[in-house]
Amino acid sequence: MCNSFKFTESNWKENGIFLEDYLNQLSFPMDSYIEDHLEGAKVYTVLRDEEPIGFAATHKETLWFFYIRRDHVKVAQEAFEAFIKAKEIKGVYFQTSDTLLVSLTCDWEFEKFKGAYFFIDGKRVDKPNIKAENPEFKLAKNQDIPLILEKTGKFFDKLEERVSNETIFMLMEDGELLGCGIIEYGRYFKDCCSIGMITCKDHRQKGVGQYILWNLKEFCYNKELKPIAGCWYYNPLSKKTLEAVGMISVARGMNAKLLEREVIPLKPMDS
Repeated sequence: MCNSFKFTESNWKENGIFLEDYLNQLSFPMDSYIEDHLEGAKVYTVLRDEEPIGFAATHKETLWFFYIRRDHVKVAQEAFEAFIKAKEIKGVYFQTSDTLLVSLTCDWEFEKFKGAYFFIDGKRVDKPNIKAENPEFKLAKNQDIPLILEKTGKFFDKLEERVSNETIFMLMEDGELLGCGIIEYGRYFKDCCSIGMITCKDHRQKGVGQYILWNLKEFCYNKELKPIAGCWYYNPLSKKTLEAVGMISVARGMNAKLLEREVIPLKPMDS
């Protein structure tokens, strides 16, 4: 039977039931980076013989999210290939927690580009040491914005909004900014909170990053939230710092530049 697939532009509201099932199938919660891309993606509804069976979501020529209803998964390979060709998709960004998208991508020949480590909380740890006599960890206020900009540059987007929402923290010592932390409440995984930090250039190698992340984790515990995080694959210092405060990496983010779909002969090849 030859299937007929269509891909109509839509939105997440129109795919609400599919999105809920998709999120429930993930083996690892999305951090804020992935949530941002989910919300900013161009969304398509996947139709098989005019019946909605799933969704696809892209950023330019890269496919980020792909879901097919369980009762139609047997045509997922065919639908995936049809979408790739119809929308002239050049690559796929996948999280290893998204087993269907990983599997469908692996059916193709592709060039792999490592993207990110994703972390969950492995354990609660003791407060780390820091080379500072009187460290003060506090919420950033509006009057702190000029100092944060001076010391961290463009690290934080929407800084004023984040400060207003009480999601930016500062580590100070005697009026000197040592570093900043950030939390981002989960929009889809409501019980999770993404954490991150930046150490000011003059205060590296002092334990500042660990101290900030430890405090952010404690903040999450007090709110009965699960801390999660992500970092660039080629930033071993960030990975080491996250691991030092009890975070463990159980998922990866990968970019796959698609080459061609492997064609399997109907008749098994002689061994």
